[in-house]
Amino acid sequence: MAVLSGAMALGSGLRSELSERFGCPVVDLYGITEAGLVAWRPDNGPHRLLPRRLHVEILSPTGDPCPPGERGEITVTCGENPLLPLLRYRTGDHATLSEVDGRPVLVDLEGRDPVRYRSATGRWVNSIELTHVLSSLDLVAWQLTQDAAGRVTIDVHGPADGVASAIHSLLGQVPVTVRETNLARDAKPQRYSSSMPGALVR
Repeated sequence: MAVLSGAMALGSGLRSELSERFGCPVVDLYGITEAGLVAWRPDNGPHRLLPRRLHVEILSPTGDPCPPGERGEITVTCGENPLLPLLRYRTGDHATLSEVDGRPVLVDLEGRDPVRYRSATGRWVNSIELTHVLSSLDLVAWQLTQDAAGRVTIDVHGPADGVASAIHSLLGQVPVTVRETNLARDAKPQRYSSSMPGALVR
């Protein structure tokens, strides 16, 4: 038996508590929706890359490969899924690529900070909940942000029909501006951001 953790970053303290509580190993998984599992670690060491047909690179902000030992953005190339081939897909997560016992590992892996949004009633709503209601709208991509006053702006690549209603279903009657925009850029659009105090969960 083992406890698998993968939704959020797993600290050493929580790992110890879980291992003691359940009396079994705690395995920390790292992956992305577009490519599946990328790496894992059974302890508090670095994340070990899984033996898959998956090429992992570390890129600088300008898109250049980082030298060994230099920190940058985790980028994956994967052709396992013929319906979603990935070529240098930037994950938004950061680490250093190194080797342990001749095998590649990700050192000091740091994922994107989870973003949450303030509803009209003051309740916090996780960005994952917004993904669930927006994913059914046939959008190619979107960028959603909330300013410090609570106003929401969303740029969508695709039809804007139903977007405002989907956001209101979770956030209530906050002001929402929907803009149809071409998000086909060189860099992956940052899906969620906020200027609201307390929005970033660190």
